Amino acid sequence: MTEEGVPQAPAWLEWVPEKAPKKWFIINVICALASVVVLVELLVASDEWAERPWATALYFVWDFGTTFVWVVETGLEVAYRKSDHTDASLSCDHWAELVVAAYLLLDSGHTLLVGKTLKGGLGSETFAVVVNIIFFVLIAAKTWEDMRAKQQQQQQSLEDDGDEAASETTRYGGIDDSIVTMPLPVTNQELHLSA
Repeated sequence: MTEEGVPQAPAWLEWVPEKAPKKWFIINVICALASVVVLVELLVASDEWAERPWATALYFVWDFGTTFVWVVETGLEVAYRKSDHTDASLSCDHWAELVVAAYLLLDSGHTLLVGKTLKGGLGSETFAVVVNIIFFVLIAAKTWEDMRAKQQQQQQSLEDDGDEAASETTRYGGIDDSIVTMPLPVTNQELHLSA
């Protein structure tokens, strides 16, 4: 609660993708770039993967990190839509995405903790990285569109407010027409009569 007794919005609302598209655009671009780095590492190190334990660790940390970002992003979206802060609908797709992301997070966390090593054919890992690159680029593009739409909506709102204010004013120096009363011209004779 604030001092005036008005409830303060929870801090997590500042991170909801719908309300903070710029933050999520940056996060998704960073994840896409990290995925490209891991893809390059996979392609360069595929023949000597077993001899590069730090490369294995990089892959597992990347896998856990990007999946964690996915769970947080989806979880915030579900929580926001489920809360009283929006009229947007919450579909089965949102829940399914959150469940899949949470499962993959648990799986990647287990793999990271167990410390498995990557050996031989890295086809599935390479495929996973390519899918992640595509995923994060598409999400970044969607977030960019959301950001642009939000800016256009704000601009349109400002223009509408300006148009409304302009239509309510008159040529009397910008004063609202409904409260302006113009006195009738007073002649000298009327002035003398009232005195």
